[in-house]
Amino acid sequence: MTEAPRARHDPIRTPAAALLFGFTGAVPFLVLTGIIAVAGSSTWLENAFTFYSALILSFLGGIRWGDAGTTKDPGHRDLTLSILPSLLAWAALMLDDFYLQLAVLMLGHLLTAVVDGLIPPKAQLPWLRRLRLQLSGLVLISHAILLTLLL
Repeated sequence: MTEAPRARHDPIRTPAAALLFGFTGAVPFLVLTGIIAVAGSSTWLENAFTFYSALILSFLGGIRWGDAGTTKDPGHRDLTLSILPSLLAWAALMLDDFYLQLAVLMLGHLLTAVVDGLIPPKAQLPWLRRLRLQLSGLVLISHAILLTLLL
């Protein structure tokens, strides 16, 4: 009995599950931005947005941490790039002003996207890089909308 040929994994095509889970992860940004834009802001909504933004920014650093762990000696650059998003997210949450929190978190997401674009994690496939940039775009737009509403 012969075995059916295995489907090859295409490193360019984004897997359906990654699209589903990636864009599902953007839902809180979009929903909270929409609610604040339509109904106005509240401390609860502001906290929900900034906490989620900080959580995702920390997660993005974790991607780099995991990538650094795939090499025998990751070096200072890779390890530094892996912890900076979490530290910036934490610093943003220590601020007492929603506008400043948004600005710092937006800067963190922007810098993370730029660094990931210029110095992609070693184990990152092309589809993940493209998906990351798409999701980062949604995150940055949601921050920009809220910053504009607060002016």
